[in-house]
Amino acid sequence: MKILSVRFLPVSIGTPKSDTSVVASAAYIARERIKDRESDKIYDYRKGHSEVLFSKIFTPEIVPEWAHDRGELWNKVQETEFRKDAQYARSLEINLPYEFTQGHMVELIEDFVRDNFTSQGMIADVALHKPDDHAASERNYHAHILLTLRDVNAECFGYKAREWNHVSQLRNWRKDLAFKLSKMFESNEYLKTNRWLPERWQHSYLSLVKQREKALERGDWEYAQACNHKPTKHKGTQIHHMEKRGIESYVEKRRNEERNVSIAIEQIPNPELQQPSFTEHDIRQATNFLNRIDETLDNFKQQELELAQQREIDDELKRRFGHLDPDLKNGNEITPEKRTQLLKALEYSKQAEKDLELSHEIEREHER
Repeated sequence: MKILSVRFLPVSIGTPKSDTSVVASAAYIARERIKDRESDKIYDYRKGHSEVLFSKIFTPEIVPEWAHDRGELWNKVQETEFRKDAQYARSLEINLPYEFTQGHMVELIEDFVRDNFTSQGMIADVALHKPDDHAASERNYHAHILLTLRDVNAECFGYKAREWNHVSQLRNWRKDLAFKLSKMFESNEYLKTNRWLPERWQHSYLSLVKQREKALERGDWEYAQACNHKPTKHKGTQIHHMEKRGIESYVEKRRNEERNVSIAIEQIPNPELQQPSFTEHDIRQATNFLNRIDETLDNFKQQELELAQQREIDDELKRRFGHLDPDLKNGNEITPEKRTQLLKALEYSKQAEKDLELSHEIEREHER
């Protein structure tokens, strides 16, 4: 059970693959008609999609008036970024218990958004969806949340809050959501359906192995059996479309190799019952193969993190010096040599601002 999944935009979720517009994602999630001022496209998702049971923009206390207008909000977000591959927003999808009434779903989402997002300074665009008519499960009630990434004041957006992207934040969100779901079950009449529901959802942020251990401890044998499997991985829309065209992606090929190795290891016979069909050399090779895959994935994640940090630095340099440098004004990439020069200039600029503020403070003291 994955109660909370997180994705990062610009690539739109559920919209045509060619779109990289956060405006398109906002229109799709809210099932509205919104014009993207940057591309001059109009995105209209009012028909042919699942029903929206509830939608609202939640904001901190002090925000501009336009922050409550969905079209204006996400156009402003898009216009604030300089890079074409900039991260415009964070997209969350929450799986909700089908047992809940619509009122309890909305109450849960409001509490979750207030405690975790708006209280930290984020703007949250929320939409609660019914299951699609053609969905795999009629119980697939879920909520989409689009989150802004920058500080906001009474007039405009400020700098990006990098701490909002830490992995620890995601862990805290999942744990808090699981806690709120459990409390919602306990405080209402849902225990008549199944007395184990609060405990199941209380630990739903844990791995399947941990959830199974908790279920065995409390004697919930049915759920322990349901957790006794390996978690599947989300393929994503691009791989899904490639498979429909009969194309095998490198990601799917790697997953098939991992799956085959796992199956081979699981099928090793018990040596107490019969002679093993796999040698120690075979097992060692399979283990080394999996270790290499883990190392490759760790390297990819580290490279993605470093690139994201580098993009954040370049964005700030363009905001500070873009009007002074012709190359930056034309949208050219920042070379390592120029980045070093601009970082020194940025350091001098910030120090000068501090010195100026200090001199103003001294003058004010003299005036007093």
